[in-house]
Amino acid sequence: MIKTLKKKKGFTLIELIIVIAIIGVLSAIAVPKYFSIQEDAKTKSDVASAKTIASIAATAYAQDRITPLPADMAEVSNVTGTPGSDLESVPKVQAKYAGITSPAFHVAVTAEGMVTVDVKGSEETTLQIYPVAP
Repeated sequence: MIKTLKKKKGFTLIELIIVIAIIGVLSAIAVPKYFSIQEDAKTKSDVASAKTIASIAATAYAQDRITPLPADMAEVSNVTGTPGSDLESVPKVQAKYAGITSPAFHVAVTAEGMVTVDVKGSEETTLQIYPVAP
């Protein structure tokens, strides 16, 4: 009787360890890149929302539905979220900005009709989103 050797199918332990190491290296590179791309997308979403808010505010100003800030006022006027106004439903700020907690969009309209949109937090820290500051 001749014994036939059966060939075992499968991977060796070394092959499995090498594959797991390669997957680990690839994920170590890809995961931080993914979060960076996600944060950039949120920032771009905020800029797009700010452009829309500025457009609505400029239209409302042109139709005399909102009043501009007096020239001597430095504080940003919050015309967002007022029931019955053009800006009743304002999107939330998506990105996280350094030094700003509880961020919200705030709109300022000057007597000349210049509209700026800022992200303002609970602690008087503001960041101009639109138009983009040079």
